[in-house]
Amino acid sequence: MQSSEQLPCGDVSEPANTPVMGRLTFGDMYLELPIDDQHKTNRKILGVLGREIKDEQAGKPVLTFQQLADQLEYGDRRDVQNFHRELRQSDYAMQEFISRKATKHDRLFPLIEAAVLDTPLLPPHQQYLSVCETHPTESLSEETFRKYANEIDGVKIVKRVQQVIKPGTDTLDMTRYLAEVLACERLSHAKKKEIVTVFPDTDLEDASPTTSEEVDLTPVTIQKKLLVVMLYACNVSQEVLGLLMGVSKTSIHYWIAGLCTDEFEWQMLKEITCWSGKVSVDEKWVKIKGEWYFVLCAVDSISGFPLLIALYPTLDTVSWTLFLKRFRACMGVQA
Repeated sequence: MQSSEQLPCGDVSEPANTPVMGRLTFGDMYLELPIDDQHKTNRKILGVLGREIKDEQAGKPVLTFQQLADQLEYGDRRDVQNFHRELRQSDYAMQEFISRKATKHDRLFPLIEAAVLDTPLLPPHQQYLSVCETHPTESLSEETFRKYANEIDGVKIVKRVQQVIKPGTDTLDMTRYLAEVLACERLSHAKKKEIVTVFPDTDLEDASPTTSEEVDLTPVTIQKKLLVVMLYACNVSQEVLGLLMGVSKTSIHYWIAGLCTDEFEWQMLKEITCWSGKVSVDEKWVKIKGEWYFVLCAVDSISGFPLLIALYPTLDTVSWTLFLKRFRACMGVQA
């Protein structure tokens, strides 16, 4: 540890292979260690030692976890918090802390904590599916997920929930919560557009996604591709479609993939302008990658033409409410 006032001045020759240094600055003092590939552990050491530097009078740490994360260029302050927790678990035995190998808990707990705090109102099963989808390389059972989720500090969860609850009530602040959902980077443009359409009474002008350019359905090439998509949905193979259209199987694949997007699905729903006004709804269940999902479908009772099909992970009041709200937004009727 050195004082910044004692730094040498003038031209000082440095070794050719000077290691990358990590520095913690507090006041006119700093703590510095090499943190290159040969000294990766030193970064963790700086993080935990920096937290142990306390004010002599107040007895409180001089640097917050966020300040430590910023100075050591960690993406999240929780990284430093986890390192400090490991040090406490080793009873402040530095040698044991340094030599300790990262366990499955060390890898997954920060991910699970972040997921739960990001979406505190989702059911645990949906949070589990979200973590598995975001981190597909990690082997995680739902039992392990729930076990680690139970270790999250309850105070953090309460504070997070309070952020989406109207002050002085136990009612969800819908505007705040939907704005957070729309700000989620993983949410597709089409899904954001659907949320804004299904909840028109919610004040979301600032959070609303920009309108994307719709596909012009009049060109012959687009109509050929639409025909291919319809025939493919009727179990006509891509090989046969290639022979019918005079193109390769690969071209058929790209035609289908290029049209079947969330944005185009939303556009096609709006193209339905004529129907009998009588609707029948039903549900089916399908298994996708080992998980059961429910398919809700609304069809024209007279023609049998499908008007809306949607996939949901659960079949409950919430699923049906969202489905019927979406149907009303698409068809412009009271559902």
